[in-house]
Amino acid sequence: METTKGIMTAIFNVQQGAIAIRKTSTGQVGSKQYKYANLNDTWDSVKQLLKDNNLAVYASPVAQLNNNVSGTYFKTTLFHTESGEMLTETMNMILTRQDPQAIGAAITYYRRYMLQSMLGLIPDDDNDAREHRTATVEQKRKIVGAVKQTFPEATTPELINTTLQNILGKHPSMILEDEADGAVDLIKAYKEDK
Repeated sequence: METTKGIMTAIFNVQQGAIAIRKTSTGQVGSKQYKYANLNDTWDSVKQLLKDNNLAVYASPVAQLNNNVSGTYFKTTLFHTESGEMLTETMNMILTRQDPQAIGAAITYYRRYMLQSMLGLIPDDDNDAREHRTATVEQKRKIVGAVKQTFPEATTPELINTTLQNILGKHPSMILEDEADGAVDLIKAYKEDK
């Protein structure tokens, strides 16, 4: 059986340390305008965490098997340099036009969305209000530290996530900045109530 413990632990560490990806770019479809997290914002939010956790990213358009049409699919691989483990996902690459500009735009689009998806990251609204931002890296470290101290049996990323979800009623990645201190207090109180 193929193991993925090394790469999954690395992805968990990236998720716990990642800051919210800000939606700083604007686009328009018809008359509707929208905000999105561009590739630079996405990459900047995780590049140091990828390095710290020995994760390399390779993303490229690929030809469909037996088709030889370049760019039919978009393939992204996360490679854990420490363990040699890798995860690869492929999506059908849909182009709006068949010209270099459309192909370049599609490549950029798939690079950012595949990276966000494979790392389990969620772009945040461009809103500086504390109640709308996810917990900071330091706050997440304190929350995980409180779980490890209160529940010594929570030794794996999966057990830590499950413990947090059971106590707080939400996935750890959804804990907001203004909830973080209360989350630490709740975790500590949970033990005291037992």
